[in-house]
Amino acid sequence: MKRPPGVKVSKAHGKKTVAEEKAMKEFETMWSIRQHDLALKERLSKMRLLDSLIAKKEPLVEYK
Repeated sequence: MKRPPGVKVSKAHGKKTVAEEKAMKEFETMWSIRQHDLALKERLSKMRLLDSLIAKKEPLVEYK
């Protein structure tokens, strides 16, 4: 016959969920920072393109 889990084993199982929640919160934080960083990089890229277009002195050619 198997014995039921003891007090220490029960406590250890309860602590694993806390560690998983902490990992999930850390992942969500990193993901939100990454999304913010990507948005800033995209905006910076667009600003560089706009600056390069403004810096040109010759008029842009229209294609049909």
